[in-house]
Amino acid sequence: MNDFRIRRQRRLVQCAFAGVLLAALAAPVRASSDDGLPNDGQWLLDASRQGATVQFTLRASSSSATHHDDFEMTNPMRLDSLTGLSNDQLNSAGTHVSFRLIRDAGTFACDGWIAHLKGGGTFHFAASPSFAAGLAKRGIGAPSGDQSLRLALGDIGLGYIDELKADGYARPSIEDLVRMGDHGVNTAFLKDMAGFGYRLQNVDALVRLRDHGVDGDYLRALAALGYKNISAEDAVRVRDHGVDAGFIRGMEKDGYSGLSIENLVRLRDHGVDTVFVDEMRSAGYSNIAADDLVRLRDHGVDGAYVKKLASHGYAHLSVADLIRLRDSGI
Repeated sequence: MNDFRIRRQRRLVQCAFAGVLLAALAAPVRASSDDGLPNDGQWLLDASRQGATVQFTLRASSSSATHHDDFEMTNPMRLDSLTGLSNDQLNSAGTHVSFRLIRDAGTFACDGWIAHLKGGGTFHFAASPSFAAGLAKRGIGAPSGDQSLRLALGDIGLGYIDELKADGYARPSIEDLVRMGDHGVNTAFLKDMAGFGYRLQNVDALVRLRDHGVDGDYLRALAALGYKNISAEDAVRVRDHGVDAGFIRGMEKDGYSGLSIENLVRLRDHGVDTVFVDEMRSAGYSNIAADDLVRLRDHGVDGAYVKKLASHGYAHLSVADLIRLRDSGI
């Protein structure tokens, strides 16, 4: 999963500091894309715990008189996606390396040092002229330097645009593509959503799913528990309310299987979980209806309270009586 973050901080320029700012502007600055994200930065690599992949990071920052920009991209990658880097180099006791991360939108040329599965160094990004030509062929305008860099970081390429078209989405603008890349709406995500029947027709809906943590892994986990063909809106809702596979499995283990989406959300919202159910069971109350669990929780009746009542001779009470006593302050 691509983890890509951009931060920008803007500072107001005060007239009293005009002379200082002019001097700063005359000093050399880090290269950037159209006064946007910097083209030059650092790379880091860690292959010690990744199995067949390496953990690869690109990060950079730049400053001007009016703003500070920085970004960081971290994702697991197959070694063969880093052109020119070998397994022997990864396992060496120390060696100089030069390799490239090639994306449709441009190439990150990396130079540095690797020893014992870890390394670091510097990179330079160069936009791809053929990418702009490919966009033009598809009726999309040419990207700026900053947009090319952001598209490369988000791994948004020509195949991605073709996938959008195949899934029935309207032709995106450059700004749409950049936004989707920034939010991690990549080709794998598109294919996952299409596989679950989500062809949402607009960029905002796709970004909303991604931002709310609805992805292929989440939907597959729900489907494996019998929750299939969930609408995109319901998927966002259950995710937002903390209903995940772990919660559902826990409730099923306690005897609450086949609950509707509405009931799952309601239980979660009212703080009914396996801990609460187990507490009530230990107090002698098993197989309580889901609605009654919510009522008990809402009125502050828990296992400790039930046991306290029993110790004073109030045992085997109905749910209604437990609530009545609790509401009465007993």
